[in-house]
Amino acid sequence: MSDNMPMQGTEINQAKAKPQAKVLLIDDSSVVRKAGGKMLSKNFDVITAEDGQQGLALIESETDIQVVFTDLQMPLLDGYGVITAMRSHTDERIKNLPLIVITGADAGVDALKQKVLEMGATDFITKPFKSADINARAAAHSQYQQVTKELKEHISDDVITGLKTKASFDARLKRIVSSVYRHQHELSVLKVSLRHETQLFSAMPEQLINSISKIIAKVIKASVRQEDSTAHAGHANFYIALPHSTPEGAQMLAERICKSVSQLRLTIKGEALHLVMSVGICSVQPGHRVESTAILSRVEELFQQAVLADVEQKHLLLAQPTDAAAQSVASAVSIDELLSSMSETTPDIATLQQAYQQLSPLLDLFKQHLKP
Repeated sequence: MSDNMPMQGTEINQAKAKPQAKVLLIDDSSVVRKAGGKMLSKNFDVITAEDGQQGLALIESETDIQVVFTDLQMPLLDGYGVITAMRSHTDERIKNLPLIVITGADAGVDALKQKVLEMGATDFITKPFKSADINARAAAHSQYQQVTKELKEHISDDVITGLKTKASFDARLKRIVSSVYRHQHELSVLKVSLRHETQLFSAMPEQLINSISKIIAKVIKASVRQEDSTAHAGHANFYIALPHSTPEGAQMLAERICKSVSQLRLTIKGEALHLVMSVGICSVQPGHRVESTAILSRVEELFQQAVLADVEQKHLLLAQPTDAAAQSVASAVSIDELLSSMSETTPDIATLQQAYQQLSPLLDLFKQHLKP
């Protein structure tokens, strides 16, 4: 075979290029946006905004932005407003995002720099900026963001129990909720905790509380499946997410954990310690869309109800609308379509009656507020 002939059936594996960090450049000057974007584009994925208002919207929607450059003098929302909005934001990602101010001020640069840094800006450069300068700033701060992210991932495990931290569990639950909704699967979330925990632990040293939490965590670990997610939320408070689990399966797991913990033989200074658990369970039916925060809120309510009722568990199923409700929605009359069709045909009595029922609250409101 000739050395010049191509080899058949041979795969060429190329290493995937590392994704470029995303940088946002906010400036009302199209010249600056174009020039800055060109300088940064060799090393970064650059997006731009014409003013602070547009820039802040991008910061909130584009969750992979790692560095923000902003001008100070802009319409709608200036650079000072961007700094204030970001540093007071409720989202920790946005609150801690590197923010570099760029300005073309000719006088009072030192005072201006001090002011924006005190407001919360991360860095400060003046126009006209050089390619090497702006790239160096972007690289330094994007690397810091990446290192911080990796460190957070490494400390996502709870040091006491080895389960996930509550913050890590919350982030994981968001992804689980999205996945089960997309694939039409079931989901159950549990809060498992000692009943009357406050009274039980009030006189205990922290070391002993941690020891009890470790023991309960071992019971939970031994009870769940590999695909389930578990978290320790302080003292004897635990959360479990069960994707693809039926409500009945979640109840059985809760019963198994409660029984196993109640059978533990623990003593403190020679006295037996009897542990009793309560569980709040929220199950979501396939196809029912609900936010992870709403699920956790329901779980907490159900857990508190179980504790107050002095029972093992309280369970709620978040289900799709009933057939009757769905039929009612399906049978609703479109007023726009009704008006359009009246030019061609006369609607039947049943349709008119239904349309009148839908409009009657609005008609009553007209009568009350639009009297001649």
